[in-house]
Amino acid sequence: MGKQSQRRGGASGFNPRGVAAAPASAPGGSLADMQVTLVSVSVTPGDEEDFAHESIANAASSLEESDNIRFDVLRSIDDPGKFTLVEVYKTPHGPVLHKESEHYIRWRENVSDMMAEPRTARKFNPVYPWPGLWGTAAASRRQVVDDEEPNPVAENETAPTENNENMASTFLALDSDDANAAHVDMMDMIDSFGDTKVITHVHVNCVPGTEDEFAEASTANAASSVLEPGNLRFDVLRDATDGSKFLLIEVYDTAESAAAHKQTPHYVEWRKTVEEMMAAPRQATTYIARFPEDEKHWKMTLSDA
Repeated sequence: MGKQSQRRGGASGFNPRGVAAAPASAPGGSLADMQVTLVSVSVTPGDEEDFAHESIANAASSLEESDNIRFDVLRSIDDPGKFTLVEVYKTPHGPVLHKESEHYIRWRENVSDMMAEPRTARKFNPVYPWPGLWGTAAASRRQVVDDEEPNPVAENETAPTENNENMASTFLALDSDDANAAHVDMMDMIDSFGDTKVITHVHVNCVPGTEDEFAEASTANAASSVLEPGNLRFDVLRDATDGSKFLLIEVYDTAESAAAHKQTPHYVEWRKTVEEMMAAPRQATTYIARFPEDEKHWKMTLSDA
């Protein structure tokens, strides 16, 4: 660990069984235009459920923005006071219009006093999935709204606040007294939501000069991982400011599926391939999904971005 790789300037040679080695950069398409932002928020004790409620309502409305293809509200299992919002837009115009929307302005105002410290944002460049495979998202979740609402909202309109508040309430199954307790049993918390998904963000710092090889190996691993029966998605992101930093977002339907992933030939080979490319041990954070909850809203599907 931490040793500089001797491989330079060529392919890593990583080729998981049955899957051709993927290129370090995606095929031509719209990836270069996509905007991926992770917003980290520390919430003051006692405000966690109110923050979740406001953020779910904001996410539900944000998915109605025509440029949005994903908006996740995640709560840390290790520290229930920490939330991460994953926002994905097709073009640079998406985040700009989002910040001008009524639902974003309402969210910002309503949660301002709930934050223990100023929120932070990190921007990433997508490496994998390739163009056309980023759907989960707006189309499938909008369909849920369409099924529930006799007069669906057009993509370029903002969903009525009342409808989004009602939609948000369906995700709030945890009793507020339990949420505000000093010591929360996180397994009981997961059970109370009826959610068995395992969502893990793996942070990696690469040794300088190995970044492209790491991207190539990780893309090939991700392309194999999404074929696992329990996998819902596997994203590879590269920090937009520091290209030596990567984020892998892994989503599995159950803990058993996540554990089975670690036994697959493509994961074992990836781990060996990238071991010397890591400047420090990789760090993982596990989340519970507050929005969306339904598995079908996470599974990779075809999209126009």
